[in-house]
Amino acid sequence: MSKPVRTIFDAVRSSVHARLQIDFHPQPAGEPTDAPPGSREKLDAMCRRVARGEELFHSEDKPDYESEG
Repeated sequence: MSKPVRTIFDAVRSSVHARLQIDFHPQPAGEPTDAPPGSREKLDAMCRRVARGEELFHSEDKPDYESEG
């Protein structure tokens, strides 16, 4: 049984690219963002993370629209 896909990096690892022996291990996301999920600001933060070779999510990212900071 294969492991569930949790991130875009997991998806890449389990795809055709994995057969090409691409050995990519993202670094932890550097800074959390207080941008709400789904917002343009959050998408921009995630794009910057990918460009830096980081994981998409930080454990301290804002979890919803109601939470402060």
